[in-house]
Amino acid sequence: MSIRKVLTFASIILATTSISAGEITPREFIDCYKKAVNERIEEIKEDKPEAELCDQMTATEERLLDALYLDAFIINGRYTNFTSASMGNASIQSHYDLIKNEKQKYDISCYESRFHLLKRTDLDLIEEALEKMFNMKLGFKGWSKKVKDLDLSYCK
Repeated sequence: MSIRKVLTFASIILATTSISAGEITPREFIDCYKKAVNERIEEIKEDKPEAELCDQMTATEERLLDALYLDAFIINGRYTNFTSASMGNASIQSHYDLIKNEKQKYDISCYESRFHLLKRTDLDLIEEALEKMFNMKLGFKGWSKKVKDLDLSYCK
């Protein structure tokens, strides 16, 4: 496990100091993220039918998300799992970095060509899906917000 992945996991887990009403389970987060990505892909294709873009999130990426958020991992010599509290207390930036790093590590892309005509990337798709999930534009200040403090109505 890379040091960056361990640090990202640690920042998400160590952010758990309280349980709030705005909780989201790891499974709900995955399902909501998948829904947001797929809807965003449809929107892009409606706007640009010629876009060289996958039709929906790939099964490989779904398995990656399951492994990231549902499987146990080791921090400080102990097996740990994400909880609702750790999901909610983590910043959007933490979730973005975790997904981004794993997609880049395994070279998972929704684009059929690395030289696509759109001026968008998989990183844009991650960001746009998170914005859709939480009904907000991330901008400069949005990245540091905790998930528990955001609008989770899209995910419920």
